[in-house]
Amino acid sequence: MRMIAEIIHTAFGVYELGLIAYVLLSWLNHPQVNKARVWLGRFYIPILDAISKKVRPVEIKPGFRFDFSPIIFLFALTILRSVVIFLLVPRF
Repeated sequence: MRMIAEIIHTAFGVYELGLIAYVLLSWLNHPQVNKARVWLGRFYIPILDAISKKVRPVEIKPGFRFDFSPIIFLFALTILRSVVIFLLVPRF
């Protein structure tokens, strides 16, 4: 069971890193970056859009919005990882 918990822990970590990369790439505007962002977006946009519908982005000044959905999603992934691993291996 411990090995399965380690695999799940690693998979969540990779998914979280992908989310961070997706957010960082969204700040850049370059053709190669856009390709990577579109590819990563397949894994994150549906969930981020669902969260954004519940928690609207905050407009700090005209033309600049701060979207809390990636932070909320990252926090939820961290909690989900902890719960799943605790259920598999309580002392992991």
